Amino acid sequence: MENLLKQILGEMSGIKTDINEMKNDISGIKTEMNGMKTEIAGMKIEIDGIKTEMTGMKNDISGIKTEMTGMKKDISGIKTEMNGMKVEINGMKKDISGIKGDIIQIRGEMAETREEVKGLKVNQNNLEKTLTATKEDLSQQMALIDQRLTQEHEITREELKTEIQNVYEETQKTRQDLSTIEMVTSKNWNDIVKLKAVRL
Repeated sequence: MENLLKQILGEMSGIKTDINEMKNDISGIKTEMNGMKTEIAGMKIEIDGIKTEMTGMKNDISGIKTEMTGMKKDISGIKTEMNGMKVEINGMKKDISGIKGDIIQIRGEMAETREEVKGLKVNQNNLEKTLTATKEDLSQQMALIDQRLTQEHEITREELKTEIQNVYEETQKTRQDLSTIEMVTSKNWNDIVKLKAVRL
């Protein structure tokens, strides 16, 4: 009987050790998730900065707005996945009950969760790179738009200058034609007066 009690106490001690290890693993995951929250907060600040830059360019860069909308949806998807992970971890806490088989199974699931967290970190790093590339593309697009507006302004000014010159030349020609018509009209009136005088 005493040996049986010792055996049970030994098994209970082993279970306690496993539970403590589980607690340490959960604490590690929480720490990693807090780090991810901090990084995501930094990403939000960068995204807000991009949105501020885009506000002044609504009429010229609608295509970039579309890309940013897609990026916001991707970030919302990451948030949803993280919330799902939290729910799963809470579920694992409730399921830690008493026998070694269940503890081993839960530890296996937590190992998978660690891999998922690592995968999310990789995705997060990739998203940060995408954000940086998007900001660079935005700067390039702004430079191209400024250059294009300047070129179009120069072209429009030259076209207006040419058009004004043409109108001026046509006006001068019209004045000359009017002068000629006046001279011809005056001569015709003189001829009419002379004819009337001859008839009288």
